[in-house]
Parts: sequence; structure tokens; C-alpha cells
Amino acid sequence: MRKPIPRTSVPGESRWPPASWALPRALAVACLLLAQFAHADMKPASTGLPPEDGYRLWLRYVPVAGPWRSHYRAGATELVGADGSPTLQAAHAELLRGLTGLLQLQPQSTDGVTRDGAIVFGTPHSSALVKSHGHD
Repeated sequence: MRKPIPRTSVPGESRWPPASWALPRALAVACLLLAQFAHADMKPASTGLPPEDGYRLWLRYVPVAGPWRSHYRAGATELVGADGSPTLQAAHAELLRGLTGLLQLQPQSTDGVTRDGAIVFGTPHSSALVKSHGHD
């Protein structure tokens, strides 16, 4: 049985990057070192965006613009749901926050459907309306 040729002994190949990478690598290292010793009072250039700590990063509700806003507003006029449990209370609060952020208008919270565009949320155990649709 023949032994495989080790990768480092293949002619023309080296396990080290080519010498042409030396200058870019040295510049990158120098930039990193300079950044560490930069003055602590330096502030990044202003982007016009509000400062953030990242907490709301995944729940960013950017307002809907243009003709879609009125279309979506018509489809989210009220929130209908029982808020008895902590989970449903959290769902209600997040729906309000999200819809208000997206549509720039807070939908009414009601106990029952009173008009078109109602968003019904809950479980078959918490809402007779959800249960009446046969989603057990």
C-alpha cells in the first residue's frame, strides 16, 4: 500500500501565504495597533442616526412609507384579545408597539370585533372568538 504524499511536500505549493501578502498584512497590523493607541476622546463621525445600545436592534419598527401606510392602517384598526395571562399581555404590548411604530398610529384595544381591520389574538382557552374558529 502506498503512502499518501503529505500536502507540504507537493511541488509549487507552500503552507505559507505568498510574499505579496506581507505588505497588506503589515499595514493591517499597524492600523490595529494605531487604533488601540488612538486618543480616547475621539468620537465617530455623525451619521444623523440616534445613538443606540443595540437593545432594540432586532425589534426595529421602521415606519411604513408611501401608499402602503394607508393600506396597512386599514388592515390594523383594532386589537382584540384577552390579556389575562402574562404571555398574552406581552403579546398585546408587542403588537401595540410594533403596529404603532410601523403605522405611526396606535390601534384601539377592544374586547370584541367592532369594525373591519381587527387583529384577533389569543388561544382557544383565552378567547371564545379564537375557539369559535375551531383552532383547538
